Amino acid sequence: MLFEYPSLNGGEYSFFSMVPFLQALGIRLECLGPETGDLASRLESEKLTHIPFRVRAEDGTRLPLEVLRQQLATVLHEVQPDLVHANSLSMSRIMGPVAKELGIPSVGHLRDILRLSRKAIDDINCCDRILCVSAAVKDFHVAAGMNAKQMHVQYNGVNLGAFCGDAGITSIRSELGIAEQSTLVLSIGQLGLRKATHLFLECAAILADEIPGCHWLVIGERHSTKQEAVEYEASLRRLADVPQLHGRVHFLGRRRDVPLVLQQADLLVHTARQEPLGRVLLEAAAAGLAIVATDVGGTREIFPDDSMASVVATLPPGGAGDRLASAVRPLLLEPPRRKLLGRAARRRAEKCFNVEERGLELAKQFFYAAGVVPPHHP
Repeated sequence: MLFEYPSLNGGEYSFFSMVPFLQALGIRLECLGPETGDLASRLESEKLTHIPFRVRAEDGTRLPLEVLRQQLATVLHEVQPDLVHANSLSMSRIMGPVAKELGIPSVGHLRDILRLSRKAIDDINCCDRILCVSAAVKDFHVAAGMNAKQMHVQYNGVNLGAFCGDAGITSIRSELGIAEQSTLVLSIGQLGLRKATHLFLECAAILADEIPGCHWLVIGERHSTKQEAVEYEASLRRLADVPQLHGRVHFLGRRRDVPLVLQQADLLVHTARQEPLGRVLLEAAAAGLAIVATDVGGTREIFPDDSMASVVATLPPGGAGDRLASAVRPLLLEPPRRKLLGRAARRRAEKCFNVEERGLELAKQFFYAAGVVPPHHP
């Protein structure tokens, strides 16, 4: 396994949830990744072999591609793995030519919809097998020139048991000092332009007077240090600082209890402008939460019809807040309708995205890439 970032993101969370099922089929994992950080701590807690792999220099700048490949080639020569798996698009590009030259079977993993150079596409095409987290990701990259014969859709899984526990152990409403009968609407994701959190806040302002008992929770933080990202976060704070939303918008930053919060909330509103396969959508579905989401990327693959979630067309620049509010309003005013959507979303997660089936499917992808017949699993 080849990781890039010291912090845990959706791809890493998805991988760790599948580890027990990979191990159950006899797959022994050795992981390359940054020496310190959340990822390193998680590898230690999972008792997985961790081989330090530095992607950035001491000053934080990314190491040149050829330096990274030389570093990887040295490690692979020493470890002599039966298969190497890169857990992200960028690491797949680094790995592809190295594994091909060394004659080691390889699996790349694409979790993003990004425009790539011809050279980057050729590098990833060096992988023996390329996994895509959704058909939307696959179709995008095939259209750009990746080898369709090597590409396979591999959906992420979600641990269903983690979202049906005792949500009343700690009350998010008590923590925030708001009434227990308050309606809670969530936005979860990185604070950045791609997630379009400003639309969530515009919607909140439009509905504030009509639905006075509603509180709007923003979970997530800004990762980028670019000026546009800093300015975007500041603009979100300004949108929340209007009289009709006073005391009703709560920026909660990064949370480690998201499963509990999802179980206590009433609605998730996901405004992303691009989403390969939203992890938060899978988790909200597992929690049996009603969902409003934009029709982008792989979202329709999670919820193929409107009985499972309210999926709205991509929101235009003008009037987007009003259109979003039109989808959110009936769900806030009609609790029975919310409950029906939440139950249908949970059934969808159980049927198509449970972590055990997806983990066993991932194990089979590894065996096929290595040219080995997968062992039987009951």
